Amino acid sequence: MRTSLTHDIYLTLEPPVRQDSGQARIKVFVKPMILWLWVGTFVMAAGTALAIVPRRRGARRADATLLAEPAEQSTSP
Repeated sequence: MRTSLTHDIYLTLEPPVRQDSGQARIKVFVKPMILWLWVGTFVMAAGTALAIVPRRRGARRADATLLAEPAEQSTSP
């Protein structure tokens, strides 16, 4: 197996055509862009983890504005 940014190469040992031949077949598979599937999976997992974690700054600001008491307004007669 060989991995690069653009493709992966896999070798598999196939069973011989005849048992008494003493030969074996090796099959070669070239799979393009497999590494990028793993990179994309990691990016999606990291994004999901960041989306799950609550934002503390935004929540504190929203709570502060909701809980702030309005200033007393003076009414003039």
